[in-house]
Amino acid sequence: MLNIPAKWRKYLYGVSAAAIPVLVVIGWVSDEVAPALIGLVNAVFIGGLAFANTDPGEEWEMTFEGEEI
Repeated sequence: MLNIPAKWRKYLYGVSAAAIPVLVVIGWVSDEVAPALIGLVNAVFIGGLAFANTDPGEEWEMTFEGEEI
């Protein structure tokens, strides 16, 4: 399993969000392709990295304002 520290994941999220508009401005990515590329980056980084870096064995409780549900 891919285990990337939270500090690096936060960096990757920020860079990927900023990189696509920059690529459009400099002409490496077209306006038509940019939304699809943003969706792909979101699926890989946000969905993939977040899923890969959670502990599936961790038990959790749902609470609402400090009270267990």
